[in-house]
Parts: sequence; structure tokens; C-alpha cells
Amino acid sequence: QHVVLKVWSVRKVFRRFDLAFLFAQLRRRRGRRANQEKDAKDAKAEVLPGVRGVTLQCHAGECFGILGQNGAGKTTLMKVMAGMLPADAGTVTIGKVSMDDNVSFLQDTMGICPQEDDLIWPELTVREHLMFFGRLKRLHWKDLRRSVDQTLQAVNLMFVAGRRAGRLSGGMR
Repeated sequence: QHVVLKVWSVRKVFRRFDLAFLFAQLRRRRGRRANQEKDAKDAKAEVLPGVRGVTLQCHAGECFGILGQNGAGKTTLMKVMAGMLPADAGTVTIGKVSMDDNVSFLQDTMGICPQEDDLIWPELTVREHLMFFGRLKRLHWKDLRRSVDQTLQAVNLMFVAGRRAGRLSGGMR
């Protein structure tokens, strides 16, 4: 089997600035915009690791999950893999296309479906949700219905395609 997804040594850090220091500098230099911008760049930042060198491979036909405690970096890793957030180091490759070479391909190919209900509208049907998100992924109208039907069949949810999302169980959502 060939490798479909490869994540190699991906790292992402976030910087939390010392706001007290930053605001003190800004108050001292009020009115001098160029210096305010320089002070913002010079502000002390605490480095918070989001993802520390993750490497994984997924072969054709495989399914994988990412497990970890709260704050472990699961969502950050998924956002990097989907091209929604740039990595500070490492690469993500789908097939033979690297995110370094073509991030728009990566964004068109991958998507994230978080388990929160924030993205579920109770009054829309399952089919309407898939059509909406398909359009966000830039699927053309002529391909959209076929793709939605294929997706519903692939996850064995064709029988609830016309049901309002608010009436689905948590697992079906």
C-alpha cells in the first residue's frame, strides 16, 4: 500500500506576550506610532509549544485517530494538517503533494469536523449540511449532489439524509 498522508516532524509554537510589559511600553510612548510597533515586536513573549515534532503515516484504506489529554495539541495538529495553520517546522504531504509546495491543494483535499455542536444547525437536514460544507470546499454544483450521496453512503447515513440535525443522536452528528 502506498502512503496517502505523511506528517513529518511537525512543530508549532504559540507566543503569549507579557501584556503588562507591552501596555507599559505603549503608555510611555503614546503618540509615536512607529515606536509602538517596535515595542510590540520587542515585548517579552512566553513560548508555548502547540505541537512537538509529530510524525505519522497513513496508508491507503487506513483510518487513524489522534488521542491525547486536553491541551496536548490535537486540534493544532489537525489544523496544520488541513492547511488552516502554518507549521513552524516539518511537512505534511498528501500523496506526493507537500503543503510547502501547494497549500491550496491541501486545503481542498482535507477538512476538519470537530465534535462540537457549534457547526451544526438544528433546523438543517443532514443533506443540507453536507451541501453547505461541500460548497465551502468549492465543489461545483454538478458534482455536489453525487459527492453528498457518496459521502452519506460511505458513512452509512443515507437513511437519515432528510432528518433535521437537531433530531440526531450525538454520534450521528
